[in-house]
Amino acid sequence: MEKEQAVNGCPTNIIVLHFAGYLPPSYTKAEIEGWKQTLTQLKEIQGGWSGLKNYKSIYDNYKNDVDRINEIIAIRINNISAIVAKMETNQWLTKGQIDYTYEDVSLFNEQQSLSEKLNSK
Repeated sequence: MEKEQAVNGCPTNIIVLHFAGYLPPSYTKAEIEGWKQTLTQLKEIQGGWSGLKNYKSIYDNYKNDVDRINEIIAIRINNISAIVAKMETNQWLTKGQIDYTYEDVSLFNEQQSLSEKLNSK
């Protein structure tokens, strides 16, 4: 778009160039379903792991592990819920959410390790 205008009495051309436009995210159905399935599974197991606090003999001996696995599950549910909400409304994830998607792998691995340890007791 070009427009002629006078600035301080001198004829001036104003030129506006458009270099880019908004590009919405394009999450695949499989990506969204994968995160939703993970969220559902975490919610399903959360009650069982938090219930270990009611078993004095287990909780007293493995308090740190029980507390940590419950903390991990809560963190994962909180973050994945926000990610699923954004994906379902086709909004871009924040930088923090993108970073979290990589961190979730290590939280998953730690959760699995604690789960195996506690299930063997």
